[in-house]
Amino acid sequence: MTRNQRKGMKLAAMTAASFVLAASIASAQSEQAVTVTRSGSQPSTTGAAENFIGSVRVDDRFKGSGDARISGATVTFEPGARTAWHTHPLGQT
Repeated sequence: MTRNQRKGMKLAAMTAASFVLAASIASAQSEQAVTVTRSGSQPSTTGAAENFIGSVRVDDRFKGSGDARISGATVTFEPGARTAWHTHPLGQT
């Protein structure tokens, strides 16, 4: 087998593997539901006193479902407000 033939076989194998991978990803994605929440459709909440000092507004952006421990929010600090020392035992990103 020549060098060019080996290259061609490797390329064909990689192309086939790419198609299989793409098909499996597409299949997994098609089984997931998508929920759209319009901006401003959820009420703001007041920041917890144990986490903030002063007037703080929290606007949820997303929350995990089921056993997921994931969420995201935008925190707005009014003049003079600040973060109070606190930790995130499960982590924060």
